[in-house]
Amino acid sequence: MSRQAVSRHLRELMSSIDTVLEFYGPGISFCSNDALQQRIDTCNSESLALHHQYTHILSRAQDAAQGLQTAAALDWIEPCVGTGVVPWLIRTFKLIASKAAEVLDRAAPVGARRNVAASLNVCGPSAFMLLGNLIDQLHSRAACWVLLTRLNACTLPTTPIAELVDALSSSGLVPAAAGMILQVPLVDESVSPLAPMARNLKDTAINVHAAMRDICLALCVLQRAHMLLLLSSGSTSAPGVAQLGRQLEHSDVTALRHAMLQRLAAHGGLQPPPPEGEGEGDGVAAEGSPAEAQAWWLPLLEAQRGALTGGDDEWLEDDHCVTVLVSLGYWRGTELREVTSCGNLRSGRVPLPASAPPPKTVARLAARTAEALCRLYRGQGLGGAYGSPQRHFARSPDLKDMLDFSDEASIVSEAELQACLPHWLEAAAWGLALCGEALAGAVERRDGVAPKVLHWISQVQDLGKGAAGIAQLIRALAALSGHTQRGTNTLHEEARADLSAQLRRAGLGASLDRALRLAFALFDRAAAPGASEWERSAAKELREVPAAVADILRCHLTLPMPEPAGATAEEGGASGVLVTAAKRASALARKLEELVEAGDGGGGGSMGEIFKPSSAVLGIVISGAAIIREELRKRQQTISPGDGGLAPKAGSDAVPAARAPGGERAFELLALLTRSACHLAAQLAAVAARLSGDRGNAAVSPKAIAQAIVATAQTLDQLSHSCPDRGWGLTETQLIACQPHRLLAAAAALMCAMPADVHSARPPMLPTALTRALAALAARSGLSLRVRAWLAPPAGPEPPAATQAAMPAPNRAERGCLERPLRAAVASPNFDKVPYMAEYALALLDVARGSSSDCSGRANGTVFGDIARTISAAQDDEDAGPSADEARARVSNALDQYLGRRAGRDAEAAVAVAVPTALPAPLPVEAAALATRQLRVCANPLCANSGRAAEADLVLKQCAGCRAVRYCGAACQRAHWSEHRALCAELKAAATGEGMG
Repeated sequence: MSRQAVSRHLRELMSSIDTVLEFYGPGISFCSNDALQQRIDTCNSESLALHHQYTHILSRAQDAAQGLQTAAALDWIEPCVGTGVVPWLIRTFKLIASKAAEVLDRAAPVGARRNVAASLNVCGPSAFMLLGNLIDQLHSRAACWVLLTRLNACTLPTTPIAELVDALSSSGLVPAAAGMILQVPLVDESVSPLAPMARNLKDTAINVHAAMRDICLALCVLQRAHMLLLLSSGSTSAPGVAQLGRQLEHSDVTALRHAMLQRLAAHGGLQPPPPEGEGEGDGVAAEGSPAEAQAWWLPLLEAQRGALTGGDDEWLEDDHCVTVLVSLGYWRGTELREVTSCGNLRSGRVPLPASAPPPKTVARLAARTAEALCRLYRGQGLGGAYGSPQRHFARSPDLKDMLDFSDEASIVSEAELQACLPHWLEAAAWGLALCGEALAGAVERRDGVAPKVLHWISQVQDLGKGAAGIAQLIRALAALSGHTQRGTNTLHEEARADLSAQLRRAGLGASLDRALRLAFALFDRAAAPGASEWERSAAKELREVPAAVADILRCHLTLPMPEPAGATAEEGGASGVLVTAAKRASALARKLEELVEAGDGGGGGSMGEIFKPSSAVLGIVISGAAIIREELRKRQQTISPGDGGLAPKAGSDAVPAARAPGGERAFELLALLTRSACHLAAQLAAVAARLSGDRGNAAVSPKAIAQAIVATAQTLDQLSHSCPDRGWGLTETQLIACQPHRLLAAAAALMCAMPADVHSARPPMLPTALTRALAALAARSGLSLRVRAWLAPPAGPEPPAATQAAMPAPNRAERGCLERPLRAAVASPNFDKVPYMAEYALALLDVARGSSSDCSGRANGTVFGDIARTISAAQDDEDAGPSADEARARVSNALDQYLGRRAGRDAEAAVAVAVPTALPAPLPVEAAALATRQLRVCANPLCANSGRAAEADLVLKQCAGCRAVRYCGAACQRAHWSEHRALCAELKAAATGEGMG
């Protein structure tokens, strides 16, 4: 690819364009003889050859060192200068501008005016391509001042940019062309603009479409030149900057920007905005849009015909992306952010253009545009889908920046915030859907989306870096909704309800689920041997996604309740996110346990990689469980007393959700979330206890251990809320399936191992949560004896036969599994800030260790349950508002009644004992607690299948034996059969019994 070849193609192209412009004179009728057609063909072929040469130069410079980048740029610049491209462009632009002025002269013949549009159609793309490529190379990654220095050394002209800017500005080409595009069709004015002769109107529409494409390219060039001059001058008032600004701010150019966005929305199948003065509705253009834009004939004609103008689907994606760049990108200053970040401006923030619409209008335009693009990529647009989409939107940083309004939230007024926040969140939700669907196409190897592509719009070759769009927009959603003073909590109730409906329509729940599944799939691929570079890059970009998703769920942006039967993921809330997170939590728990058993308990290698994201996944699970429990509580309150309520009677082990619409599925999901959270938190806390004792470990940071401590405490809180035998507490078999004794043992070990100053900046979460969960479990009538056995000394006396008959006795292996860990935890310094919690725990330990009956003859297990219920009630009162002193007084009175009868016993000092290195053995679980008859989720705890947009979209087949669980394939069913074999028969027998009953 020599410079001589570039020069040859340039000369031939310029000569062909000059010839074509001569043929299209104002007094000549539209003609197409052989000589003209030959020149047009030459123009097209030379333009294509130059495009290939320029693409090759770009690919050479993409990853080259700075000096080689400069040399590559000069391979294009020097032929342009040597062949006189700059003066030729100046002359051509002035000529086209003069022709455009003739078009605007309504007294000129229609044929002459149509010829001008044809000349711009033939010559414009090539001319603007040369200008754009020259600008690009003068503003390449090698830094413009380096190139200018090199130009000086080569004795080449040093002011091509200034000359081109002067030519474009003085000619008034862009405003003239914008006005020409917006005017009524170039046909006989006696005919209505929307009903002229079909052939003439079609030809005119094609010419206007091509002219609009060229003007968009010119606007892109001008905006880049504007950025380049800002970078070099450091001032917005510099002569070149101000001159360009006047062109970009022209009223006709502003009207064209609005019109192009309206046309994009129409292409996406969205209804046109209502006439001015009829309210907002979907009509974002009714507020702040020029009248010319609202009355533009071209999108109205396309909607009337039900077809797009131009007919080239492969270019349609490019056209729409450029439309967004030159409109929303310009108004939001996305290109100027690069200038500001360089620190070269003498002032601080770059002021937004004076022509920019009000913030609310920009926000609504952004949301509407993102929705239209989503529909087009999904094939729901006016003309169907894009021909061969390359997902440029997901690859381009500038395009994604236009939907991230997190910066604006801190600078707008309070009134503007209330008006804009819902639209900002909706725009980010639609953008997240765009980016997620793009990345999914590459991950699943479908839709012809290549992992690598080189394009002037996308800029980024590696689609793995395009995954940054998912992370960016999820962070924006979390930041916008979670701000304490300016988040969604500041919206009034009606506005929050409207926002929820908007986000539901945008499919936020489904998009979060897709993003989470993509992150998990790429995490696994990046860790596997043979991972590609783009997969590792994408996994790195997505590493913070789980934590951000948890933050979004805490803001209640979307309701994570299970969808009605038959609903699609887009129609529902975020329940798919919770199913995906619960499945991942179970897999992480198994992997952590396997690594510990294999001896990798020091945080190195695989352990460190699994430990870090586990807290984030756990955050999603426990946040979702809390939201579902609260929503079920609200639904329960809406059931009239005559319906019998939704909650089971005290002590019942029946599912309490059968009467609520979708309640049974929600209750299954709640049980799944609580079970997976407890399993993962137990393993996480156990590993964190080991790592806390290894201060020299660099694989896991102290921050990661602190996050694990918080996640463990939050899981214990959720376990506490699951214990009451009324309301929406889990059944006793479901609680046992959570293996709570393992979580309590791991939390106690973590209490002993973690530094005493870990709670210096916050309330002591873990000691409080540990005591609360222990008391809640002990207060459950059907579990009280079992918990007492966990706290009793391993060699203590057995309960009397009468007590064993009244309550199901635990296995002997369970006895004493928590006595030593809990006693050591209470004696640790971490209980010092909550001494009353230590009193509660020691009281339970003391009762559990006592004789089989108290002085009144009551069974010791009964006393144990009474004390536990008193402690739980006292803690609930603390949460409800009474002072801590009053709550402690209540429980102290109850404790004195029991402990006073044993005053003669010598007090035994709590001494820290060695904590067991392994968690207690799992408890046997009844099959009914693991059934998922309503939920669609693979039952294999180690399933790593994150394909498809949601778990429910997998091809899940029920176990043929029990029909109570599902698997995503034969491999998962075989892997889980050793565990499921015994339960399968039990579930089948239970189902048969229910059917007979």
